[in-house]
Amino acid sequence: MRQRFAAVRNWSSGLVALVAYACSSGGVAPPRTATPPSPRDSASTAASHEWLVRRDTGRWRYRVQTDARVTLTADTTAPTAPIRSIAIYTITVDRTPDGLRVAGTVDSTALSAGGRVPQRTADSTNAAFGARLDSVAGLSALTMDSAHVPSCAGGLDPVVANVRSLFFTIPARVHSGATWQDSTTIITCRGSVPVASTVRRTYTAGDTTSWNGRHALRVNIMSESTLEGSGVTSAAGDSIRVRGSGTSSGLLLIDPGTAMPLTTTLTGRASVTVTSRQTSLPFDQQVTEGVTLFDGPPARP
Repeated sequence: MRQRFAAVRNWSSGLVALVAYACSSGGVAPPRTATPPSPRDSASTAASHEWLVRRDTGRWRYRVQTDARVTLTADTTAPTAPIRSIAIYTITVDRTPDGLRVAGTVDSTALSAGGRVPQRTADSTNAAFGARLDSVAGLSALTMDSAHVPSCAGGLDPVVANVRSLFFTIPARVHSGATWQDSTTIITCRGSVPVASTVRRTYTAGDTTSWNGRHALRVNIMSESTLEGSGVTSAAGDSIRVRGSGTSSGLLLIDPGTAMPLTTTLTGRASVTVTSRQTSLPFDQQVTEGVTLFDGPPARP
């Protein structure tokens, strides 16, 4: 019994490290794909300023850093575990007869953890991915190359799935105070267990500013996320169920000439419960995610 409890706890701790991706940034998605976002203009106010926004082609490199502090709420003696994950992405957007296409790679990832969460070494494997990019709906049909597809049915690697933090829906015309929404569902793998995460984001346009010499549009983001999954985790037939939810908010600076982010900062909180036949482990985590552009096309006038 103790060995099984320890196995569940270690599996759960590793899961929480990956859940930080899903809850920072329901339903069943097609195999190894992400369902497209569903944008809608939910409200408007009298326009004091208005900007034209368009998607464009180019190549960008981003650093995405997620810092989480994870607590096992059922154990008051358990220390809080700090977890930091860093991923470097290269993104290329090209125009094709069928519209805009995204091709990208995860250039490197690193995960450092404290407390009882197992350490993971840096992974420099260049996992490749592709997707469609709509001028209004944003990222859809996210897929991985076959060489790096994870083991669970219909799932993506969580680091690849987190590329959605680099793409946002936005209307072609935006005025100060306008709000709009989108929603995406992606299935990720934790070992052999598929976990479906849904993120619903609400955007509110602010004013313009500058970032490293680039023209930028300020957009406030509020996000709600849920996740759920279950599966067998051992040859002995042990099964796990995971459920969770979270909220986050923050600021996005977006380039109106390309509709790509320049920098994003989100902070939030999530609760995750992992249940097996032997026990139920509730976790609480506080998460901060930062996205930074460090290489991209020249600033457009």
